[in-house]
Amino acid sequence: MVQFHQAALVYWVVALLCFSTFPVVRGQCPDVCACTGATDTVDCTGAGLDAVPSDVAPDTKILIMTSNYLSHLAPGSFAVYGELEMLILDDNFLATIPLDVLDNNLTKLTHLSLDGNPFSSISDGVFDNLAPLEELTIERTSLTTLAAGVFQGLTALKTLYVQQGQDWCML
Repeated sequence: MVQFHQAALVYWVVALLCFSTFPVVRGQCPDVCACTGATDTVDCTGAGLDAVPSDVAPDTKILIMTSNYLSHLAPGSFAVYGELEMLILDDNFLATIPLDVLDNNLTKLTHLSLDGNPFSSISDGVFDNLAPLEELTIERTSLTTLAAGVFQGLTALKTLYVQQGQDWCML
């Protein structure tokens, strides 16, 4: 009986050592991106991407997609990122944001930056599902038209930066 207890004890000690020496992997970092804090921040700046990588960890808090070749965002591009707090899509080729891209799963998104994209207009309803958004930046664009109620659903918005050419507005 003593040998059985010793064998069981050895088994549990070995198992504990094995599992405690391996880090817990929350999600993978896409090969072309840099990640910090495991995958808390995923920085894909200048990675030559034409779409949001499919292997970004769903628990990512900050996603930076600056200076890529994004010209279109597919419906549901951000649907699995319920923990996302900051999304930076600066300096891409986005001419529009479809209504169903910034969906109601982005319940923690507080900062959105769309600088340096060739928007000429932003449709009403694009930001409707982003009630927690506190800061929105839309600078260095070709923006000429904003729909009348485009910012109406942004009830937590504290800072809004909008700039076209030399004219800018901070609300």
